[in-house]
Amino acid sequence: MTTEKICDMRNKIIHEFTSISYKNGLNTRTVFEDFCLISMASFHNMLYTLGKIPVPGSYKNNYEELEQEFERQKEKYGDQIFQTFADILGTIALCTRRDYFDYLGEIYMQINANSKVHGQFFTPSHICEFMAKIISGGKNNFEDQYAEQGFVRFSDPCCGSGAMAIGYIKDLEEQGIKDLDVKLYIELQDIDVTCVRMAFLNMTIFGVSSRIIWGNSLAPHNDFPFYDTPFLQMALMQGFFRKPQDANKNRIDKISETATRAADSLPMGQLSLF
Repeated sequence: MTTEKICDMRNKIIHEFTSISYKNGLNTRTVFEDFCLISMASFHNMLYTLGKIPVPGSYKNNYEELEQEFERQKEKYGDQIFQTFADILGTIALCTRRDYFDYLGEIYMQINANSKVHGQFFTPSHICEFMAKIISGGKNNFEDQYAEQGFVRFSDPCCGSGAMAIGYIKDLEEQGIKDLDVKLYIELQDIDVTCVRMAFLNMTIFGVSSRIIWGNSLAPHNDFPFYDTPFLQMALMQGFFRKPQDANKNRIDKISETATRAADSLPMGQLSLF
């Protein structure tokens, strides 16, 4: 997609957020942050609220916290705006996946939600793609790591909205590497909670197994809260990313079947998330 068309789509989405903020007497940054929170809560809890899967103990605190936030935001905005949020999320998801472009991060910067006081400036997408190609090492390198370890790990300790990971995913898919949801483990971290939520949404949109950590990567401790994408939640339930390759290589069909069953139990359409 051309830069001009990407800018047009970005501006249309920004207009939606601006319209909501104007009608409700809120600033656009607040509306965008609330949108990210609502969307993350929907994606994170979808296996349990819609798929009727019992909530594992390791996710119980996150599940309950996000459910409470979701209900609080629903009371704040009402059903009509929630419907608009769902439409916006659907548009962002389709455009992000199609264009391999970080629309969330771009919108975040354009509405001045970034903290310039703290030097918060996101790396442009084309630079992220260039850097991802440098560190990728090619298809053979990926397959060698997968054969040796059972999965390939990608980490970004200061991830912003996850643009670097998007660039890496794009490079891998262009090389024809399949089954990234169970071959690739992505761990992202940021000190800004809105960045954490944007990165979570982007990784969920791309269907990868990712853990997003909210905390300072330079801190001497690492007991920070984290959020696993639905794909990582399902993968861990099936034993992926824990055992060597010889125990994993015959389980790809099983995890795919599990994902299909979970998806089949959900109502159709992007709007069903809300």
